Amino acid sequence: MVILAMAGDYYYVCPRCGAPTKYNRERGGLCIDCYVKMRGEGISENIKVRMTICIGCGRIRYGKEWYPLSTDTLGSILMKLLKKTDLRKYDVSIQQIPLESPSTIMEYKKILVPILIEVTKGRSVTRYVQVGIEKTLCPLCSRKQSGKYYESIIRLRFKSEIAETLREDINRFIDVSLRNLDRIETVDIKKDGPHGLVTRWSNRRIARKFLEFLKSRYSILIIRKYREPITIVTDKGTTRHVMVDNYMVRLIHGRI
Repeated sequence: MVILAMAGDYYYVCPRCGAPTKYNRERGGLCIDCYVKMRGEGISENIKVRMTICIGCGRIRYGKEWYPLSTDTLGSILMKLLKKTDLRKYDVSIQQIPLESPSTIMEYKKILVPILIEVTKGRSVTRYVQVGIEKTLCPLCSRKQSGKYYESIIRLRFKSEIAETLREDINRFIDVSLRNLDRIETVDIKKDGPHGLVTRWSNRRIARKFLEFLKSRYSILIIRKYREPITIVTDKGTTRHVMVDNYMVRLIHGRI
C-alpha cells in the first residue's frame, strides 16, 4: 500500500499513477481511472438489493440486528448493501431516498433509489438501484403478537353484578388505546375463576393507563403490587431479563 505523508496527515495514492484516491480493496488499490483502463468493466443497469422492515414496530434489519427506522439508518444500511453488489468497485453516494418520510417505506414493495457513481475521475453517472422491501415481524413483535412477551400483569377480582359492565369497559379501553399505534402492542385476557380476570400487557405504560381508567370507573383496591423478572431469548440465542409489573386489584363497585 502506498501512503503519502502531507502536513502531518496521511493520504492514500494510486500505486499505478500516484494520484491521491480512496483505498478500495475491490479495485486492488487502484484509482478509478486506472481500474477502468486496465479492466474496462461496465456498470450493471440492473442492481437490486433487499431490505427487511418489521411491520410491527417499523425497525429495519441488517444482519441479525434491528435498528430504529430513520432516513440516516436507511441510507447507512443501503450503503452497506451496495458494497455487496458490483458497485463495491466504485465510489458511490446516494442522491436521495424518494420517500416523504421513512415510515412511508412500509407502503411499498420496492423503491428506486438514484445512486451517483464515479466512473472515472471527474465523471459520474446515475443508476437507479431497485430496493425490494420485505415485511416481517421482528423477534420482539412476534413474541408480542403471540402473547409470549409482556411487561405488566393485572389480576382483577370483582363481584358478579359488575361483570358485564366490566367486560364492556375493558373492550372499550382496548379499542381506543391499542388502535392506530405505531407499533404492535397486545393484551391477553383470560378468566381466573368465576369472578376474576388475568390481563397481560405487552406495554407497561398502557397497563398503567388501564389502571387509571379503572380508577375513573370503579372504586378499586390494589391489594398487592410487586415486580418480577422474566427471561427473554433473543434471535441470537442470548437471554435478557425484563422486569414485569404485577398488580392484584379488587373492584368493589362502580362509581355512582
